[in-house]
Amino acid sequence: MGLITILLAVASCGRVSYDPTDGALDGSPVDAVVDTSSDAAAEDGARDASGDAPGDAPDGGPAPGPVVTAAAPAFMTDSADWVAVPGGAITIEPAPPAESWILLVSARLGSDTDGGSDDMRGAELRYLVGGAERGRGDVQNATPEGLAPWLHYDVLRDISAPVEVHVEMRELDAGTATVEDLHLVAFAVPAGADLHHTEQLAPTAVTSPDFAPLLDLAVEPASAGDYLVMMAVVASELPDMSGVDFGLLDPFSTSRWPSRLTNLRRPNLPSVAARIQALDATPQTYSIVAQARGTSEATLSFMRITALRTDAFEAVFSTEDPARRVTNAPSPITVSSLDMAAPAGERDHVYLSSVIIDTDCAIPLGTRPLDLEIAGETLAYAHTHDSCGYRPTFGAFRHLRLADAASFSTHLSSVDGTDVEANDSVIHVLRLPPRP
Repeated sequence: MGLITILLAVASCGRVSYDPTDGALDGSPVDAVVDTSSDAAAEDGARDASGDAPGDAPDGGPAPGPVVTAAAPAFMTDSADWVAVPGGAITIEPAPPAESWILLVSARLGSDTDGGSDDMRGAELRYLVGGAERGRGDVQNATPEGLAPWLHYDVLRDISAPVEVHVEMRELDAGTATVEDLHLVAFAVPAGADLHHTEQLAPTAVTSPDFAPLLDLAVEPASAGDYLVMMAVVASELPDMSGVDFGLLDPFSTSRWPSRLTNLRRPNLPSVAARIQALDATPQTYSIVAQARGTSEATLSFMRITALRTDAFEAVFSTEDPARRVTNAPSPITVSSLDMAAPAGERDHVYLSSVIIDTDCAIPLGTRPLDLEIAGETLAYAHTHDSCGYRPTFGAFRHLRLADAASFSTHLSSVDGTDVEANDSVIHVLRLPPRP
């Protein structure tokens, strides 16, 4: 992740609460709540006379936690060279002797040039980890206000010293680039998560007219359990103007997921997806697959596949709605919703969502109105484009410090009476265990 998308699913959208060691082992996703907290978790919510919780710094501020985050203000530039996005930087400080972290980056991005044309590449965003480029992608939008989604993630394996992360942006089409709602969320991989990871950052040619694997991850669980499996991809029809379809193939299916990830345009389009699947203690293989439309060549780059156990988290709240939802009404319809139970005291949570949004191919300019309700925050997309074949993952990543129950939902509408559809919508909330 569809990042970024955790899935624990029954065939319908009902929600259940279950023992994470007692799930089905057929790989099927399940809408679920997994609570892995211990009795001691209640004590973490207690405060002493100074206002400190156990483990807090003496001045009442929080102890170094398992998450680092930044939310940058809106920023614009007309520079063709890379410029730093103000406020778009964090420092990850691992616990000794070493620790692995997952870095999530989400934003809304666009340019004020005459977007939507096939040869246009407008705003481009990248993030650097320790000075090295770890993710980069550009977008198209047909109106200045119709910003496009930008989602990607990285895995920092076994780091033992502080690492600087920062975001840069540039304009590729002689206009003005804009980034809004830029969030960086980095969290420590919990102990016992059995992290598996692989990546291929360099451009990889896609030439097959049939789906073929480009990157594989072998997962060998030490014991049966549920795993969060994540995928990141940057896709372009360049160099030969060949449209490309892509996605994640799991061991239990013969078709990709999400089912409608496509790019028929030049930009290096970033997308994230993720699933939770029940695995038994046998080797499994996950693959990023892609096919070129026609006989020419397309490109995938900055590819990653990651898997980690969900029972390493204090709790996981997750829902998936794979159904195709269509509306032409201005009143929003609910595509997905999730209720999170209150923690036993204030806790750090990581929110991940993704959904594929598409418009009617018969109209010259389509708008994709999408509202994400994130524990009281509303993030509104109104991406505009003239190609129904420009289909990245829409969504967001957030860090939430919560002590109460919370609700999350995804809503779709139409601004002009034409059909807009949503596919493969997911919402995930990871409750992070406190640092030991």
